[in-house]
Amino acid sequence: MDPMQPDARTPLSMKLKTQRVPRAIVGSYVSGLAVFTVTFCLYAYALFFWKKFVVGATVLAVVGLVFLVVRPSKSLWLRPASACLLFSVWAGLLLGWYCFDKYVYFADIYAYARTYNNQLPSEPADSVLDAGTLTFSKDATLDRRSAYGYSSADGHMYCVVPVRDSSNSTGHIEFWAVGVDCCSLSGSFTCDDASDSSAHSGVVIFDNVNALFRTQMLHKFDTARMKAEAAMRLSGQTSHLYIRWFSADGTARFTRSYTTAAIQFTIGMLVLYCIVFPPITWLLFQLFSRKVILV
Repeated sequence: MDPMQPDARTPLSMKLKTQRVPRAIVGSYVSGLAVFTVTFCLYAYALFFWKKFVVGATVLAVVGLVFLVVRPSKSLWLRPASACLLFSVWAGLLLGWYCFDKYVYFADIYAYARTYNNQLPSEPADSVLDAGTLTFSKDATLDRRSAYGYSSADGHMYCVVPVRDSSNSTGHIEFWAVGVDCCSLSGSFTCDDASDSSAHSGVVIFDNVNALFRTQMLHKFDTARMKAEAAMRLSGQTSHLYIRWFSADGTARFTRSYTTAAIQFTIGMLVLYCIVFPPITWLLFQLFSRKVILV
């Protein structure tokens, strides 16, 4: 017999409680969506600035909901409703953190990093370590004949090429343009706007060192750079920056792309959760209501 359908022998108080269950399911669905949305947005958009608050609030919420789920209760809806909210917290946490690692972290980095203009490639990279975007001098070019690629075990080619100016045709390299799967082992580099003679700008490449859902790449570019330095007989440099080489318009598009991707991912996950959460809510009520009645 369906535990949510009372028979004639069911006491009146139990019938009244059972009749409230469909409304409890709807209420749990709506509140679960709200909890998912809040948790997702906290982890996606607030983790960068208020990590301790976000994690602390999540721990308190999880502990409280777990207590309500495992604690024996005479209520038909308290435990399954709490289970729905607990599921929503974990779903929002994982998907929100994924959005943060993949998109929002870098959108925030580029939003608050500095922009340097008329940067000489021969100047020390250490002087612009707080840069997010760079506009190089007009004589800055990519020395594509000195491009090198590192074929990694992950199946990708990690590419580097020196950025030079007229005063630094053979000397040490401070800035390296980089890319993935857009070069040969040596002598060819077609990444981003490398073929555009009007391009003189770069976007600094960052790694999210604490990321759970994003592969670190800077150490792969380090290997490619060391290969290039050895081939060109350059001494190892203590300072260097990796950049993506763009025109002015390409730089703006690249930095905006993370914000756009974050918004698209957020909308997509909210729509998807609206679709998949109703059967999950019904299943949790079936499981936990059955346990309550058997008690």
